Amino acid sequence: AQPAATPPPDRATASPSRTGADGSRFPLPTAEIERIAASVIAAAKAGGATAAETDVSQAVGQSVTVRRGEVETVAYNRDKGIGVTVYLGQRRGHASTADFSADAVQAAVGKALAIARYTAEDPAAGLADPDRLARDIPDLDLYDPWELAVEDAVALGCEAEAAALAVDRRLTNTEGATVAWNESEFVYANSHGFLGGYRSTRHHIDCSVIGDPGDGGVMQRDYWYTAGRGASDLQPASEVGRIAGERTVRRLGARKLGTVECPVLFEAPEAADLIGSFVGAVSGGALYRKSSFLLDSLGKQ
Repeated sequence: AQPAATPPPDRATASPSRTGADGSRFPLPTAEIERIAASVIAAAKAGGATAAETDVSQAVGQSVTVRRGEVETVAYNRDKGIGVTVYLGQRRGHASTADFSADAVQAAVGKALAIARYTAEDPAAGLADPDRLARDIPDLDLYDPWELAVEDAVALGCEAEAAALAVDRRLTNTEGATVAWNESEFVYANSHGFLGGYRSTRHHIDCSVIGDPGDGGVMQRDYWYTAGRGASDLQPASEVGRIAGERTVRRLGARKLGTVECPVLFEAPEAADLIGSFVGAVSGGALYRKSSFLLDSLGKQ
């Protein structure tokens, strides 16, 4: 196990402050994001669009990585973007920009309109019917900020890494542990009069270690992570490290099977990928474009 490290004295040790007008870390208040979304729709209508929709987003985050008990990276992100889709009858055009100025909004709308004018008509293109739009939107409790200073993130990363290396003496190296928080806000508006959005958070701790069997065998690596909306949803850092270490140890001495037909057991973390592949294959868009391997498979096993 590696001793916990203290960040160098010249390294920043505080998270981005909550300096927003509403006490958040976001650079813009929700009202301003909504105003921008409404301005995009207005510009699209003024440009001749028969229908339009836009999504406006902003995000902030912090990520701290430690390796071998030392701080490796401290990174901050602050992102924003506008996406606009316009319709000229059944013709569709899309453009985006990261510039929230009025001129940039106008330019993005102009590009989307130009694309639509040269796009073939698509009978399935258009907005959802007005009566299908939500009017009573519940609070799904997706926003739970994590007040985590850099030095506390470093301590958690070191805790995870130390717990991993303590599992077995054959765990001789590490690819590090990362502790990160992220906050984002999303607003959607369209020419049917809908305007709504939400804030959300997602935080995570991960750890990856390397094992050496010591007998000339193949070295192995594995990892574990925990992610959630709030810090209270996360597994303890020490548990993340322990599981990462145990998973790596189980790989030591692994061998390949020859070609064979046999039952296959997928571990639980693979479920999301497997289901995701299926959902993508049966999605309306993929079937409509005939780009799905499950095309014409309805009712078949």
